[in-house]
Amino acid sequence: MAADIKISHLIPLYRSHRFVDVIAANVAELAGSETEILLADRNGDEALCAELRARFANVPNLRILCDDTNANWVENIA
Repeated sequence: MAADIKISHLIPLYRSHRFVDVIAANVAELAGSETEILLADRNGDEALCAELRARFANVPNLRILCDDTNANWVENIA
């Protein structure tokens, strides 16, 4: 799959449990495409990340990045 990927869609998560249905709709929209979907939580909400991993286990072009560095997105660019 990696050789076919031309675009990555990053969906940043921050206290996003209340938006799980919106996240699911976005993932469903992108799931069949030749793009990579990244769900990234830099605030360490491991419970949400575990829920998303279970919910989207069958989506091959999805990666969930979860850590507790609390880095903001501006810091990630540098």
